[in-house]
Amino acid sequence: MTGSIGSLGKGGGGGAPKVPFNVSNSVRGAKGIGSSKRKPKVLPKAAVEKKTLHCTNALHNVREGLEAGCFNKEARQAVEQLLSTMWFDGGILAVIMANAAMIGVELSLSVEGRSSIVTKVIENIFLVIYIFELALRFYASGWKAIKSSWVQFDCFLVFIGTLTEWILEPVLQVSPDGLGPLMVLRTLRLARLLRVLKAARLFSHCKELWTLVRGFINSALMMVWIAVVLAITVYVLACLSMELIT
Repeated sequence: MTGSIGSLGKGGGGGAPKVPFNVSNSVRGAKGIGSSKRKPKVLPKAAVEKKTLHCTNALHNVREGLEAGCFNKEARQAVEQLLSTMWFDGGILAVIMANAAMIGVELSLSVEGRSSIVTKVIENIFLVIYIFELALRFYASGWKAIKSSWVQFDCFLVFIGTLTEWILEPVLQVSPDGLGPLMVLRTLRLARLLRVLKAARLFSHCKELWTLVRGFINSALMMVWIAVVLAITVYVLACLSMELIT
């Protein structure tokens, strides 16, 4: 009797296998059924690093694309070669000569009291051309271009032209406060004639003309001393003449 009861307790009971009962699993299941809110999904560290690396690569590709499209070495060399060609220098020389001629026409029209709107529009076009040329030089050589004396002179001319044409003249036309500012404006506008000196940089393509210009430049100091000697001589002879005549 005792043996049969033990056999029933160990392996009897209809032959059905016993399923282990886990209290913790049942409690978690009950909590999961009753809860409606889910915890926020947290990305693993590897996924975050992967997304960060992807963004960094995208920014790097954009920068490389900009450099390849606008700021690469080949493009700057091509622009530098363009600036050193005879055709570009000839075009700038033609612009300078035309600008000098238009300054004379504008002065003649102002003396005659006629309208000079057309000449002012053409003057603005010339100024835009000079700004574009200066921008090309900075694009080709970078900020190292400012070391050149000619580029410094171009910057001065562009600054004077921008100040007179686009700032001072419109302001003084709206609110003229006397003759003093107008005289300053006219003086600054006469500084436009200094653009003719830009042509001296282009004389190197013409050997004969460049030899003549270089001769004047090299003999400038000697010509100054000649002028001083002539002035002293004329002064002494004038004094001597006054003594003899009177």
